[in-house]
Amino acid sequence: MEEVLRFEPITPFTARIVVEELDHRGVTFPEGTVVMVSSFTANRDLGAGGGEPEAFDSTADRGRTRPLTFGAGIHRCLGASLARAELGEALAFLAPRMRGLELDGEPAFGTVSGIYGLEELPVRFTPTAGSLNPRPAMPM
Repeated sequence: MEEVLRFEPITPFTARIVVEELDHRGVTFPEGTVVMVSSFTANRDLGAGGGEPEAFDSTADRGRTRPLTFGAGIHRCLGASLARAELGEALAFLAPRMRGLELDGEPAFGTVSGIYGLEELPVRFTPTAGSLNPRPAMPM
């Protein structure tokens, strides 16, 4: 789940306004400067803990480093814990029901204008018994 959040953040960038002059790594940002923060790029730098940063690898050990998908500090998303719980439950439910899951075409992403996501994700898999109908059929 953390690898999904790292590799494709729902908010790939955000903007902040510098409220007082700031020096960072030899660069001075005057008060009022708009700074673009890219969680997409920052998350790719997490590869140093294990695995290749540009590759999706759900088995890579990235250490205790968490992706910046939900921001940090006072700008941390209030729904981050709920989103992680929902994604974890969804993946745990779907994984055993979708054997051999693989792409069946190119994914289509929405525009990168704030929050974005997949518009199409063509996949193929072999359903397991009862996988598409989680409730038993009701007798007629």
